[in-house]
Amino acid sequence: MISVIIPIYNIEKYIARCLESIIAQTYTELEIICIDDGSTDNSAQICKKYMKKDDRINYVYISNGGVSNARNYALKLINGEWFAFVDGDDWIEPNYFEVLLSNAIKYKCDVSACQYQISTEYKTGYVGSVENTHLFGNSKECIHSFICNKNSLHGQVWNKIYLTDKFRQFEFDKTVRVNEDCLYTYEIMKHSDSACVCDARLYHWYVRENSACHKKHKTINFDSANVFLYLLNKTEDNQDIDVSNELKKNYVCDVLKILFDTKKERKREDIIQALDKIKMWKKNVWNNISIKTKIKYYLVIIKYMV
Repeated sequence: MISVIIPIYNIEKYIARCLESIIAQTYTELEIICIDDGSTDNSAQICKKYMKKDDRINYVYISNGGVSNARNYALKLINGEWFAFVDGDDWIEPNYFEVLLSNAIKYKCDVSACQYQISTEYKTGYVGSVENTHLFGNSKECIHSFICNKNSLHGQVWNKIYLTDKFRQFEFDKTVRVNEDCLYTYEIMKHSDSACVCDARLYHWYVRENSACHKKHKTINFDSANVFLYLLNKTEDNQDIDVSNELKKNYVCDVLKILFDTKKERKREDIIQALDKIKMWKKNVWNNISIKTKIKYYLVIIKYMV
């Protein structure tokens, strides 16, 4: 059985299609845990309606504590040999769990993943080959793959299934509100003996206009960027130059976005340190960032020189 964890917070517009996509899976041995993080809209009523239609669904309400707290709570409830996360505003292709579980068993992997597609409107259908699967045979390879782009496992938690006996004890850091997925995925990959990812884009990541990744920063806060510094420090012993440069690139891009979006502030030590790092790492990342980001780099530097 696969335990499917769905964190929910005020997503009455989207939760039905998410549940429909899970109910319609070709692999049916599922435990579906809807963990409601204190919603104030009609999300609860919708979930309870689906509970009556499908006895695999379990709805649990908890006080609002953020998505990491909700996921941690749900991890204590799972009964499946495998577990997975699906965000309540996303949806999956009908063969999603069948493919991931089949690959996990075939290749004897601790983690099985697929590629995803970013969607701004509801659609179904996937591209890429289900048969074409890439294997990673130790923790160093797993870490490399989730951080780097080629045949990537990705840092998100929701395009994968995980072996329960090996990973259920790992929790999300509740103090981190942005990029918390990356920290969790690092711990998983660090302790993985093997992982695989198929080329098919079977998971639909729905990006809303008001989602965290689209919002402009109102104040200068480097918490999201500092996740990449943490990972850079943790992966230093691997001596993997590609991982190092990718994390530096992510840090530089995040810092530039933060400083570009927000009003200039003077004499803040964290800003000075961030500027020093993006200047120092310019040569490491320059060939791998977009023209738009390069322009943003110079505008930010000029902004803080004046």
